[in-house]
Amino acid sequence: MLADIERMVLRIIANYSAIKHLTPSIAELSTEKGRNREDLLNVLAELAKEGYISWTPADPDRITLLQAWEQEDRWIGWQVYGLKVKIYKKVPPVHILVRDFFRVMQL
Repeated sequence: MLADIERMVLRIIANYSAIKHLTPSIAELSTEKGRNREDLLNVLAELAKEGYISWTPADPDRITLLQAWEQEDRWIGWQVYGLKVKIYKKVPPVHILVRDFFRVMQL
């Protein structure tokens, strides 16, 4: 899960690139967000580490947007009559949930 500043910078990059068809420079991000360069470099490093952008400190003004929205890590699971527990990292389609439910019920 992203921190607020990381989420805001990701949204700024996504909106900027959607409107202008290029990504903002560090100076433009600094002006837009009102943060200093070092804070923005830390935020960009975290976004790159989590896979939202492609970015390296060697070329700080070259940002490539990989994913515009935050990933949701939602864990769901259930236990039916104490037989089996199925845990999903992300919510699967409904037909997968129904299929697994009936498999457990047939056991």
